[in-house]
Amino acid sequence: MKIIWKHGFYLILASFMASSCDVIPYKDAYTTRSQTPDSTQSEYAPRMVLIEDFTGHTCGNCPVAHAEAKKLSEIYKGKLVVMGIHIGFYAKPKNLADGSYSEDFRTEAGDAIESVFNVEPAGLPKGLINRNRFGGSGVAILNSTDWESKLVQILEEPNPAIKVELNPVHNAANGNLSVESKITFQKGYDGKLKVAMYVTEDSLVNWQKIYGNDPENVPNYVHRHVLRTDLRIAGNNDLLKDGASFNLNEIVTNNWSTQLNSKIKVKNCQVILVLINPDTNEIIQVGETEIPQG
Repeated sequence: MKIIWKHGFYLILASFMASSCDVIPYKDAYTTRSQTPDSTQSEYAPRMVLIEDFTGHTCGNCPVAHAEAKKLSEIYKGKLVVMGIHIGFYAKPKNLADGSYSEDFRTEAGDAIESVFNVEPAGLPKGLINRNRFGGSGVAILNSTDWESKLVQILEEPNPAIKVELNPVHNAANGNLSVESKITFQKGYDGKLKVAMYVTEDSLVNWQKIYGNDPENVPNYVHRHVLRTDLRIAGNNDLLKDGASFNLNEIVTNNWSTQLNSKIKVKNCQVILVLINPDTNEIIQVGETEIPQG
């Protein structure tokens, strides 16, 4: 991985570390994202955007991208969802005497996304913004310095006016997570749509390498919005419905489920639903909600 250092990087990174390596409880770190429409289109649900942050715990440059995602989450609260996807070489667990980097944050769901978009060869950290092409022939694999401008570009496009409502229920006794999704087309939509759902976990305290930091290997780094698993729709059909159009005020409901690993702290988890154009892989709308505690 090619590393380019700019003047002042260490000072900026030191400031970032001062605020990022303390353990911050999830409820204090984030405010629940609002689904309130903006004032210019008050009758519609807001357009939501997904940043997929491809990362790894031994990627020493990746915390700079983590900081950018955190900043954008605060600036564009209510319009942005972030999902950290640990993939490839820099996410592999290690068998070291001190126990560092032994955790495996890779997932089948994350590997499936990587198999489609092939992000790792571009060098980590990298990100996808709504899996958009931005005028190119393929999905744009972006440096974190480009994330905000592309995010703004999407937010300035016409609102798809698709309202996503999610009702997750977790059974603590057996670990089962079930979600009912309700998707309302407030303007109608022409075209097919695929649907997928993921679980992310916040405030995971574990090891992270940070180039330029002292020490370089940080044992109590706070990993945020980490992809943990996906959910499957009843019947395993990822098309939202048969047919290529959705009428004004049409509602589509589905039921999803998965079994959560006992290591996952459900109190820090969210479910994320994405609606996808199957021809381009572009994400059209996103919904996110926390998993309520029983």
